[in-house]
Amino acid sequence: MAYKNLQRPFPGRELAPIVPHDRFAQDRWSGVWHLQWSIPAEHPVVIGSGAYELHQPTSAAQAAAPPMGRRLTPQQAARLRAAPTPPQAAPKIVAGMVRRGSERAVVLPGSSQKGAVRQIYELFTPSCTLGSSGCKVKPKEAHPKVCPACSLFGTQGLGGRLNFGEASPDADVRPLLRGVPAGWTPRIDRPGTLKVYDLEKSVDQQGLPREEKENTWCATGTFHSRLRLINATEEELSLLILALGILAPDPSLRLGGRKYHGFGAVKVTLDKVIRSFPSRQVVEGLEVVQWASERLQRALEDSQRTLAWSRLHEIWGQGGKS
Repeated sequence: MAYKNLQRPFPGRELAPIVPHDRFAQDRWSGVWHLQWSIPAEHPVVIGSGAYELHQPTSAAQAAAPPMGRRLTPQQAARLRAAPTPPQAAPKIVAGMVRRGSERAVVLPGSSQKGAVRQIYELFTPSCTLGSSGCKVKPKEAHPKVCPACSLFGTQGLGGRLNFGEASPDADVRPLLRGVPAGWTPRIDRPGTLKVYDLEKSVDQQGLPREEKENTWCATGTFHSRLRLINATEEELSLLILALGILAPDPSLRLGGRKYHGFGAVKVTLDKVIRSFPSRQVVEGLEVVQWASERLQRALEDSQRTLAWSRLHEIWGQGGKS
């Protein structure tokens, strides 16, 4: 199994009062980011729909109805008595990708984007980890406090202050079938670490390539989405740039399934930033690169965070070799 356990520089939690998102704050940033997601052909993204569809095999017997008023021949009676082949479930072949619209275009769900980015955001902040029994906000709690990740992304009883929209594809994006090995155990997790899969194809205990027994739908190409933010601080903007991997070495992020086989590498680019409050401000072109670069450098002023960021992209960029 090709992964590394990356030590979290901030293993504990720091709690702070929640930030309201029902009204805009003058001293915080609210607006929209336009993101581009570029997926290389050698490391496609696998996004499962979670649905099962049935299809009728081409070999199924088709019973012919007799003409009205005519007696069945022995051959016709045999065809009617023949039990047709039952429909077959094809979750990986037919319904292996999330599709939308009349053209059934492949999309990258906002929930997949949010989950992948949050996991990296948790790495760089003193936050609880995704899926843990971390921050919860009880109804009518007087002065609730949450960790940095839960404050921005949301948690039980608290809505997030950011929203990832569904990423729509360019016209040339088409789903592809690729073979992958089946998942296996053990899946070892070490407390205080983040499991990071590299880009190498998986091998067995003898170091031999695993057999690609399963076919699954995946996608390559370019997608576009929007990220909406409410009442973000300058520090949160900087950490979000860091977690998205904007201006980082390729890949910026790992998204979707089958990461243990090198799938799911994406390059995230910030195309445009629109601040909507207190006044409208549009940043794009070379200016948006400078805007992101300044915030990335601010996020990397912490030496522990810089080491974790460098190690993360070293694992992703060099196939786990160090």
